[in-house]
Amino acid sequence: MKRLLPKVLIVFLFCFAGLQVFCADSPPKESGAFGMLVKQLADKAKVKDKSLKVAVGDFPCATPGSPGISTLSRVLHDKFSEATAAYSGFKLISRDRLGDLIKERKLQSMDIINPDARLEPVSISGIDAIIRGHYLLDYPNLTIRAELVMLNGGRTFPVTKTFPVDRLKVNGLFPPQSGGDIDTRYLLPPNVENSWKNFVSVAAIGSAIHNHDIKLKIWTKSGRTDFADGDKIHFNIMAERNCYVAIIDHFSDGGSVLLFPNRFSKDNFVQAKKVFSVPGNDRQLAYFLEISPPFGSDIVQVIACDHKEELNKLLAGRKTVKGIPFYNLDREKFLSGVKGASSAWNKTDKPEGQEQIVPAFGEATLKINTFPRKPGNNIQ
Repeated sequence: MKRLLPKVLIVFLFCFAGLQVFCADSPPKESGAFGMLVKQLADKAKVKDKSLKVAVGDFPCATPGSPGISTLSRVLHDKFSEATAAYSGFKLISRDRLGDLIKERKLQSMDIINPDARLEPVSISGIDAIIRGHYLLDYPNLTIRAELVMLNGGRTFPVTKTFPVDRLKVNGLFPPQSGGDIDTRYLLPPNVENSWKNFVSVAAIGSAIHNHDIKLKIWTKSGRTDFADGDKIHFNIMAERNCYVAIIDHFSDGGSVLLFPNRFSKDNFVQAKKVFSVPGNDRQLAYFLEISPPFGSDIVQVIACDHKEELNKLLAGRKTVKGIPFYNLDREKFLSGVKGASSAWNKTDKPEGQEQIVPAFGEATLKINTFPRKPGNNIQ
């Protein structure tokens, strides 16, 4: 049966008493392998007595054929964060703080957390460096390639370490199965092939938009781009000019859902250079967004237009789903509608003497990596 419900679950506030609250125990301070890796990074960068403001980025899988973010990626992030916080020469900068730096317009994007992104030397008030890297799994061994990137100057200091995976001490992350095989649900990124197809499909929509005259950006309120099953998620949007926006979540399984505007939150006007949050900060809002299957790489796309009626034309094919405030979108029909609208605006035939008004558009995307949460592990 084709899945009609959106990937995000809607939980209504009048059912608040029935919500299950997930609380993770605070993991112990890491003084083993990760403490040594952080010290090696600091020694290479010759960080001694000063307090360097350091954020911890992503650790995607680099195992051949399995690129992307996994449950293990989150575990590595948390381990490096613990070790960074414990090291005397570093001051840990949280992901929340990175999100604030974007909001304050001191940080242009979250690209710095991505080890595959090239960083140009930049001076950012509030952060000096970032630790990020990759992992390769050759069970029972795990190889971690970490790097400390100095933002002001762009110098990179790498370290590599291979050790048995059981040194991670995360119960249940590496459960052996019959025949000596292991359960890779938590070790490798989910739905890699479908996630790549998803990226290509959404890129086609962005390319078909008539123009990109409105500059805008989208990021998560928490500063994260990796989310485990059950995590809550909020989006922030900022545009360079007044406009109306639509947020669409394109799932790795090919489905698409119009998250905003929706039946609970209809006002989609965004004021120039002001942060706009979805869901909003109003405690009376009757919904929130929560991660659920299918896992993989979602592409969250925001489309902006300075004419509300023209944006509504692009969304004309949306369909309501009983019991939830969001709308389903047929991705192929949506792409066809965007192409058709662009073709119509490209036409030059108009009554003589009448000025042709072409709406301004904008588009931005954010890749959200989702993965299963392993009960009992140290994922925060």
